[in-house]
Amino acid sequence: LKTYIIMPGMIFGLASSPLVDAGTQYPRSRPIPMVIRPCLDRRQAGVIGKGLSRWAIVHIDDTADLIALVWDDIVTNSNKAGHGWEGFYIVANDELSVYDLAKETGRVMKELGLSSSDEVTTFTPEEVLKYFPHVRSSSYSLRVCH
Repeated sequence: LKTYIIMPGMIFGLASSPLVDAGTQYPRSRPIPMVIRPCLDRRQAGVIGKGLSRWAIVHIDDTADLIALVWDDIVTNSNKAGHGWEGFYIVANDELSVYDLAKETGRVMKELGLSSSDEVTTFTPEEVLKYFPHVRSSSYSLRVCH
């Protein structure tokens, strides 16, 4: 049995495919809106703790290109793509800190009149429970992407 594992970072960009057109594939990133929605609700950019968590990120087209390359190798049986121990592909082409995401969110919110300040503040323990119920309130590591 040949195994191939493709593990992308946080995918960004808008997907466009027949599956999106059919409504069976979600076209947007899920982690980024999970961070932005609470900021919009509280009308202030925010982070858990200091926002030092960093995410590996990759554009959806880059992820799709790698999947297509590996798939083509599998179906043509050319054996160029590694498998098993050599078939674990981590896909990333940059990284993003949660603080940087919040800072840009604050800037855009202020620019659009959705906030009076672009300052990034720390979510209170109560806000963590409200907006991120799957994150333990005593743990200030941002794991909303899991």
